[in-house]
Amino acid sequence: MRWISVASIACGLLIVGCGPKFEETTIDGLRVVTADLKSKGNGQAKFKLPVNEGETSFLATVEVESPYHTHFQYLDAPGGENLFDWEEETLGDHSKTNAGYIAETVNLNWPVLDSDPALAEGKYKIAFNVVEGREFVASPIRLSVALKADDDLTSGVLNVAIVYAGGTDEDEGVVAAVESALDHWIELYAEIGVDLAFTTATYEDGDLDPPAFGTDDAFVEIAEMTGFREVSVVIAPDINALDDVFGIAGDIPGPLVATRRSGILVSASQSAGTDGEFDAVDVRVLGETLAHETGHYLGLFHPVEVTFDTWDALSDTPECDGEFNCVEAMEDFLMFPFPVCGLVACTPQDVVTDEQGAVVNRHVAIE
Repeated sequence: MRWISVASIACGLLIVGCGPKFEETTIDGLRVVTADLKSKGNGQAKFKLPVNEGETSFLATVEVESPYHTHFQYLDAPGGENLFDWEEETLGDHSKTNAGYIAETVNLNWPVLDSDPALAEGKYKIAFNVVEGREFVASPIRLSVALKADDDLTSGVLNVAIVYAGGTDEDEGVVAAVESALDHWIELYAEIGVDLAFTTATYEDGDLDPPAFGTDDAFVEIAEMTGFREVSVVIAPDINALDDVFGIAGDIPGPLVATRRSGILVSASQSAGTDGEFDAVDVRVLGETLAHETGHYLGLFHPVEVTFDTWDALSDTPECDGEFNCVEAMEDFLMFPFPVCGLVACTPQDVVTDEQGAVVNRHVAIE
């Protein structure tokens, strides 16, 4: 496991007071707070996050080493109001963030919805639990929180690193398809006020596990070679263990710090279709895949999951039930869980709702 590199820090200050010591830095325009914590024997650790006047959202990432797993237990506002509770989130049928589920790396974005209370100056109390199997344990914990101050949460710029892995940069068909797909992605995100800025890079190894598994160190290396506030989208020949998947994001939301879940992985072979050649429909679907998976990384869930009994927490996405009803209601939604294809074509998925746009624009990656 690797933490923020000292070389990437613009300025730093060690804060000492009641509670754990923490370091405060500025990286790519974000105030970043980091702390080394340790859970008690009951598995719990707490941290008081100082929020400054004018800051509008934060992304917190907590990490532990295998064989331990962690999750965010709760978040309380400076006045004591409970804002997030892991049981409410994980036991309900509406998804807002994956922060309540256990993993070696877990992320909490806040606020998520327009209906969530705006950030206020003061100290927010964050609590975590650490487990080994079914037992609560004492364990070192690394916390990293990026905070942004943004006076316009309706528009911004997202920086994206397109990383060609495993020699995909040498496949002219793949590169041409990706470049055309980026134009479509730009059009999709323009609907929610987000401009895209791209850089490109290469990574030698293309034999990659899904970042959502949190098992592949390649995503640490890729995140370290791209910008801190830049989302890494990796184009690989295939996705290990998920042969029929177009793309997969590291988490909802994904981290900015370099972890094994830091990135999005897209399959070139799956995107090219059964004939292995990119036609116009394949390119459009690839653009939608890039936009869809990055939407997850920025905090968006499917409006309905493929079990058709769990929904996102947004009020402007229909709450349907059953595959037929859900396809009829939302087959053209960008965040629908799968492409809807007939014998000769797939339905364009280009609808992004106002509330989905608000979630994306609030994410700290959006400048």
